[in-house]
Amino acid sequence: MEPPHSQPFSSPKYKILIVDDELNARNSIKRVLENSGFDTVSFSDGTTVLDFLEKSSEEVSVIISDYRMPGMNGLDLLSSASRKWPFIQRILLTAFMDQLSLKDVVNEAKIFRFIEKPFNNEELISITREASSVYTRLIDQSPDDISNNGDLYRLLGMLLSSMQKDTPLIRNLPMNIQSLLKKQDTTGNTDWDFHLRVSEKALEILNYTGNSNDLKSITLWAAMIYGYHIRKNPSEYTEDFLKMIDEKITDKFGKVIPVKNFDDVINAISHMSENFDGSGTPDGLSGDRIPLVSRILSIAHYYVTLLDSEGGIPFIVDFFKWNAGKIHDPSLIKILIETA
Repeated sequence: MEPPHSQPFSSPKYKILIVDDELNARNSIKRVLENSGFDTVSFSDGTTVLDFLEKSSEEVSVIISDYRMPGMNGLDLLSSASRKWPFIQRILLTAFMDQLSLKDVVNEAKIFRFIEKPFNNEELISITREASSVYTRLIDQSPDDISNNGDLYRLLGMLLSSMQKDTPLIRNLPMNIQSLLKKQDTTGNTDWDFHLRVSEKALEILNYTGNSNDLKSITLWAAMIYGYHIRKNPSEYTEDFLKMIDEKITDKFGKVIPVKNFDDVINAISHMSENFDGSGTPDGLSGDRIPLVSRILSIAHYYVTLLDSEGGIPFIVDFFKWNAGKIHDPSLIKILIETA
């Protein structure tokens, strides 16, 4: 561990932890942040960071960690920190975004933001400052706020503690994007509000492609029923079900032209898990071979799912930029970013 640097022009309230096994990279980050008034402590490995957090009386607001390190990698470190110190904001430095899984990034490590290496100094400073502000807002509550939410805080503590244990309940929690395709509410019913939000974003993207007249109905119907279809896998849909979906679409978007061939809807749903680079399922389709509606729905689903992530829109933009050409169609990602 390297000692924190004293700033002659700033007295930051909280520490920023820097983790990178490469000394030059570590010193570079340290220099940039300290020149901007941050108080930093730097480490060469994740195990030492966790030990510091356990034993030190210093208050830490942000951890900035490289991804690839010997032993514990950056994602594992930030996941551990997220479970035990959930308010500390987590920034991941990486040149290997394509090797990260959405499950680990969103559900385990709860990354605040990514910074791609080699990093831009101004971006590093801006994101670190933003992360510090989020931490401050989370912990700077009045005694009345804490007292009034005492039960909630105790429940949160119990929940965080239990989630560190390996139990059947925790092992079987739906923690990946595929399980979110089966999104249900507590009654076991499909979350129609979620699907309406996906429909709205999908239609917004479709309109920018110039294909809205031909594919609007297919897009809306597929966006509304894909969760139900994947969860139930029905051989056919009842008249009452189809009427209900039609009413939901009409209430939200107005009357649309009926779908001429319902197989087009099912085909769009069936290929939502295809990846733009051909690494997806079920058929390993790539590029424009993947139906346009499928490509749009996949993006809209990820977008709405990620809206509640701690990093908000900036996190979402980072995620889609790094996955453009891999999971998703770059031309559609460009539309998404412009309209986000």
